[in-house]
Amino acid sequence: MSIFVVSRNHLVRDMIASILESRNQQVKAVYESASKIGSTLEEDIVLLHDPPTIRDTKADIDMLRLGSPNLRLILVPKSEFLPAFYAEFSTKVAAIIPEDSSAEALLSAIIMVNEGFSVSALEFQPSQQNPDTANLINPDDLPKAPPSKIISNLSEQETRVLKLIAGGASNKAIALNLGIAEATVKSHLRSSFLKTGCKNRALAAVWASMNL
Repeated sequence: MSIFVVSRNHLVRDMIASILESRNQQVKAVYESASKIGSTLEEDIVLLHDPPTIRDTKADIDMLRLGSPNLRLILVPKSEFLPAFYAEFSTKVAAIIPEDSSAEALLSAIIMVNEGFSVSALEFQPSQQNPDTANLINPDDLPKAPPSKIISNLSEQETRVLKLIAGGASNKAIALNLGIAEATVKSHLRSSFLKTGCKNRALAAVWASMNL
């Protein structure tokens, strides 16, 4: 899985790419326009920051999906435009999160999308000041123990597995990368969940991206 970052603001797109890369996410390229993206794979993710008009965004989505119909798309509109984008695209893209979301929320959305979840930004209600972010990973769900203490309890192989799931690797890809059986990967994951206190793969991936 590779991530393409699109933003009209070169400082923002470089900043997003830098944040993601620092969290073990594979950013393939950054562009100022979706039209500059070449070929993509269906397992790739395209993040569209501050998309222009609804009409232009529709055109960009149609163009991107010509070669990869199931390409995962994440929209990051400005907060004031979130209701309009949610109304138009909530069933057409993998995630919609507001521009002012934290780095952890953005990372959580990418990891959950890569795990096959749809992150609806979230169910916006006009009567609320903020979108309901319940579908994103809540930082309070992450392990409370000091990272150094958790890391010291992990085996070298468990650490490798966690780093790979943080980068979006499947169990099969991890097995091939490490030269072990998928059953062994699952065993390492179960052990890692217990040691880190993470309840599921998505949480473990977020924790690993932040700490390993």
